[in-house]
Amino acid sequence: MVMYVLYGISASSLDGAAAIVNKVLKIELEARESGVIGDYYGFGRGAEERVKIKYKVGYDQDEQYVMEPDFPGWDFFVYVDGAELTSHYLAALDASPSQFKKLRTNSE
Repeated sequence: MVMYVLYGISASSLDGAAAIVNKVLKIELEARESGVIGDYYGFGRGAEERVKIKYKVGYDQDEQYVMEPDFPGWDFFVYVDGAELTSHYLAALDASPSQFKKLRTNSE
């Protein structure tokens, strides 16, 4: 089963959120840009397990919109896409409840 999991992360900036995730997951996120979601950090591509960190606001033709309106109390989000039940990324995030809160899980 492939899972798509959303976490809220307690951080004061996008760079700060990336530093926390890098430390907890033992990965090196890279800074990326998108005309739709703005600046974000990502790790992994294609069919492999992917991790992204995004700010709560995205852009649509120069207009701002809230990325996750169901979770207004969070400024930064961690997306883990393409994860398996045995994912060490999910296990590491779940083991750090003072920094991460699981907000949504979808599976296919």
